Amino acid sequence: MPKLTVDGRETEVRHGATVMEAANGLGIYIP
Repeated sequence: MPKLTVDGRETEVRHGATVMEAANGLGIYIP
C-alpha cells in the first residue's frame, strides 16, 4: 500500500485513495 504523510503523520492508504480520504482517516480536517 502507498504511504502518505499529512501534517507530519504518516499513514498507509489504499491504492487510488485521495489525499482528502487519507487526511479524514487520520482525523485531520482540510477545509
